[in-house]
Amino acid sequence: METAGSGPHLRDVERMLAIRVFEERLPELSAAGRGPGTTHPCRGREYVPVALLDLVPDADVFSDHRGHGRYLARYDDPHGLLAEILGKDEGVCRGVGGSHHLYRPGFMSAGVRGSGVPVAAGAALSRKQRGTGGLSVCFVGDGTWGEGVVYETLDIAARWNLPLLLAVEHAGAARPGRAPPPRATPRRAPAGGGPPPA
Repeated sequence: METAGSGPHLRDVERMLAIRVFEERLPELSAAGRGPGTTHPCRGREYVPVALLDLVPDADVFSDHRGHGRYLARYDDPHGLLAEILGKDEGVCRGVGGSHHLYRPGFMSAGVRGSGVPVAAGAALSRKQRGTGGLSVCFVGDGTWGEGVVYETLDIAARWNLPLLLAVEHAGAARPGRAPPPRATPRRAPAGGGPPPA
């Protein structure tokens, strides 16, 4: 029997702590004039990508602008990510993507709210047509429910039975200060073929 101090549980805790430490260093770099002026952390939501991506290790992963933790949950590459954020050639995208626009085979993040959802659906359609199995996982914050492209994409994904998983997180935990209440996500679920609210 495994305990919280051994095996995969310990590995998950180590990965979550690594993400938290990475994210907490970015404002320090910025304050010292060595880093970007703005980043969007995933503080308080580290476990979601760590746990979910362990369950679907071969999934294509798409993220919104809070992609650092999701990238680090997928790849053990803090040096490549930091170099990218700092605009260096050694970065994941040779320093041109910055904090919000990361790409690596099997991973993409974009700074435009909701923009990853149709791209993830396209990757899911490709998987379905090629018969390769697996799925696309798209991480978004609850603010994404304000974007029409999300509803259009979920409607198509439901009609075409695409292997797409939308992981919706309450972004308030990542923001400084008091978190606003989450958007009315349950009322909107039926728009994408989800179950109606109880």
